[in-house]
Amino acid sequence: MMTINANTKISSLLKYNADALEAIVSISPKFTKLRNPILRKVIAARTSIAMASKFGGCSVDDFLTSYSHWVLKLTLQQLKWKS
Repeated sequence: MMTINANTKISSLLKYNADALEAIVSISPKFTKLRNPILRKVIAARTSIAMASKFGGCSVDDFLTSYSHWVLKLTLQQLKWKS
């Protein structure tokens, strides 16, 4: 299990779960640049959740809440597919 906090790099979220990209993009339209693989490689490795939150115009708590809701939704969908 991965520990996620304000200092976690965006690249770590994406390495842990590649589908996290859509969760991050859904938090703020400013994150759509992460869909570009070249920009994602450069930006995600240097950007923490705290930095991304500031850039996206949301709080760290909002970022983490939105991200965790998305992960929960994805997990529930995967469980439905398996049953």
